[in-house]
Amino acid sequence: MADIFCPINGDVIARIPDTTPSEIDEVFERARRAVAGWSATSGQDRARLLLRVAELMDENCDELCELETLNTGKSMADSRRDAARASAWRGSFSATTAMWMR
Repeated sequence: MADIFCPINGDVIARIPDTTPSEIDEVFERARRAVAGWSATSGQDRARLLLRVAELMDENCDELCELETLNTGKSMADSRRDAARASAWRGSFSATTAMWMR
């Protein structure tokens, strides 16, 4: 297991399993298969999925900001500003996406 440390105070915030080269190869193979499936997905269905991801990100913003702060060491204020910018970008994306869904 590998420890993930908080850059603010050095506390262990997570433990992740070590991986072997063959496990990494399998992850890449799964990603290649996922790209093929995504490529076959219609623009309308992609738009629906991406809009749902954006909704979930907004709904879970506080938790995501806390995780970002722990992981990067940036302040909560910075994490919240980044989240607000990302939300604004997603709003712009959503307007464009709505055209695909007609």
